[in-house]
Amino acid sequence: IGLFKTVSFDDYGEDTTAKERYMLSHRHLLIEGWQVRFFSLFHQYIDEIRTLFAFHEDIKAHAEQLLAPANGAIKLGVHIRRGDYATWYGGKYLFSDQQYINKIRQFISLHPTERVSIWICGNDPKLNKQAYIDAFESSNLYFPNGNPGEDLCLLSLCDYL
Repeated sequence: IGLFKTVSFDDYGEDTTAKERYMLSHRHLLIEGWQVRFFSLFHQYIDEIRTLFAFHEDIKAHAEQLLAPANGAIKLGVHIRRGDYATWYGGKYLFSDQQYINKIRQFISLHPTERVSIWICGNDPKLNKQAYIDAFESSNLYFPNGNPGEDLCLLSLCDYL
């Protein structure tokens, strides 16, 4: 919306000298793009970055409470994202419930001697929960129905995604 000057780093391998000079000459900027790479600054400010992106304690406590039934089982978090994935990148990452179920089965087969608890997060109103219930032992299957922040916190506490 034009509130901040913006510098974009989208082109792999481009010479960024001019953009870096521009950044040094402006106090308030928005830096964007898949090719933003300032590792020295990242390491210098890692503690501040962690603090900025940390989950609030009440959200974390709620997620830990939701994960408590795992009781020693492997915690598998599944983030089912559809919405914009239907069109983004030509739908390359838009998967059906059956495709998710097949991948979950493959994961479980890698751990034949262990119990796997599955947490399915997302906001797809058309999610076929019954298909997951039919495919997996319901005592190890959870649909937390959290808001995006709660879901991301819960997923961050899982053993696998």
